Amino acid sequence: MWSLCRLAELDLSEAEMEKNLAGLQLRQATALMKQRSIVSPIDGIVVHRSLSPGEYVNEQSHVLTVAGMTVLHIEVFVLIELFDQVSLGMVGEVRPEAPVNGVYEARVVIVGQVFDTASSTFGVRLEMPNPDYILPAGLRCMVRFRAD
Repeated sequence: MWSLCRLAELDLSEAEMEKNLAGLQLRQATALMKQRSIVSPIDGIVVHRSLSPGEYVNEQSHVLTVAGMTVLHIEVFVLIELFDQVSLGMVGEVRPEAPVNGVYEARVVIVGQVFDTASSTFGVRLEMPNPDYILPAGLRCMVRFRAD
């Protein structure tokens, strides 16, 4: 005859097995959900969606276009006469057009080594931190280089 204590031990053992099974089922469901999720490698804003929900995706599928906004790139054209005055690491004061106002600092990261003879200019790229997406991308702006 089974004692009540032995029956309680068996019930406890069965409950522990069911708990372990539920944990395994949770891990399996989580793994399946991760297979169906797409995560961008960068923080940013979705600017174009190529596929809609429910469409088939493979490794080569282009799903979204994401614009990285934590660092803005400012591309400017500078007169050739100023070529020897612009250098890497130099600070530029960036003044965006309306509706955005203010003066922001950016650092020169690329100084173009090819001149455009038609316009007598060369290209310069500056980078400006934008961690909280304070500034939108794509605005026209004026840049003044500081000789610090």
